[in-house]
Amino acid sequence: MWMIWTVLMGCAEEPQALITAPLVHETSENPLMRHVEWMTSQDVQTSLQVECDQSGAITLNESSPALEHLAYVGGLIEGESCVFWVTGEVDGVFEESQTTSITLGELPSFVPRAAAELVPEESYGVITTLARKGPESPGLVVIYDELGRPRWFATPWGTASPAMGIGVNLISTGMSDTVGPTGVVVSGFGDDFPAKEIAMDGRELWTLDTVVHHQLTQVTSDLLVGLTYHTCDGVETNALTGFGLMDGIWQETWSWRTCENIAPAVASEDWDHLNAFDHQEGVVAISARNQDAIYGVDLSTRELLWWVGAGGDHVPTSEASFIGQHGVKLLGNGNVLMVDNGDDTRPSSRALEIALSDGEATVAWSADLGVYTPILGDIHRLTSGVTLIGLGQVTSGDSQILHLDSSGQTQSKLTIGDSWEVNRVETVTTMPFGAILDHALAWDLGI
Repeated sequence: MWMIWTVLMGCAEEPQALITAPLVHETSENPLMRHVEWMTSQDVQTSLQVECDQSGAITLNESSPALEHLAYVGGLIEGESCVFWVTGEVDGVFEESQTTSITLGELPSFVPRAAAELVPEESYGVITTLARKGPESPGLVVIYDELGRPRWFATPWGTASPAMGIGVNLISTGMSDTVGPTGVVVSGFGDDFPAKEIAMDGRELWTLDTVVHHQLTQVTSDLLVGLTYHTCDGVETNALTGFGLMDGIWQETWSWRTCENIAPAVASEDWDHLNAFDHQEGVVAISARNQDAIYGVDLSTRELLWWVGAGGDHVPTSEASFIGQHGVKLLGNGNVLMVDNGDDTRPSSRALEIALSDGEATVAWSADLGVYTPILGDIHRLTSGVTLIGLGQVTSGDSQILHLDSSGQTQSKLTIGDSWEVNRVETVTTMPFGAILDHALAWDLGI
């Protein structure tokens, strides 16, 4: 900071810099991200300009004037060169700072690269959670581009990793001084892997005391919904639990427990095994893998609205029957999308969309995935009609991230080897990304 003020104050006979050249700080935890600070001779709104030789350009516009300025830029590419500079009006005159050039360093060895076996015509990004058993295997959140290059990553629990089941939910506030996502909500199994939100600039924003497994989603700015454990009559089962924001702290406010709403044929430990949920227009679809069932619940009243599977009010036809499903999504048309994993009696996995009508569940769309993944899996229907799929434990190969068109043909395919397992996937629509930050955060960021 002293160096910046030296430039601004200068000596009387030297011309003063009205906007200083940006200081670009390397972050030891993530070489694909940079924190940037600069100063102006008076309170003004400025714009940070960045151009990189591989990842392209980004402009971050401030929404309010300041003397001291701070931003972060992420979604960059290992080894590329970037140029940073600042523009703005000072005393009604357009000013432009000197440039600062950098070359990004290498990624840590524990961040896996993905192999692009099929590259689409259009670029895209996906964020995924990865887990692997063994040493040098931290639980990871990684953004990949269409070529399989890592563009951002985080290690939510340091060098430790849950065995599997890391959830991820990408957050975007849509603020005027932000480009792209603002943070991720992650969840792992057990007290050693607390759910938390990590800002894209690297800060840990909060942690949750309650153990959450498989999935935690921020439904609104003041409502989190996640999957939790619950003991019923001495038997461990699961619940869908809501958390409200009270005095800046997330606290449990309600819980929908399977044992209080569903009567299983055999009530053994983890008889339900809730592993995914999704919501549309006040209805949440909850996946119970060990029951080969999906429950529709009113998010406000917690009333059971429908039940697909054995014992339910919607019985799948033989073609629509699903086994050990993962990644359940409730579509806008009321249909339910999932990875139908299969089992030893049917060792083949497929993407499956079912329609619910007149007490039946019928196939609306399906695609054979050509592999068998007995556990793990995630799926999304994008606004373009393309289906994004993550397959985490393929018996005959590596983890995969796929994009399928409406006919079920593979448009793109990333594989991640070396025993890494894909848990969750989501789409990232903007890279590079970044945001203007309050300069008061510089201390917290170690700048």
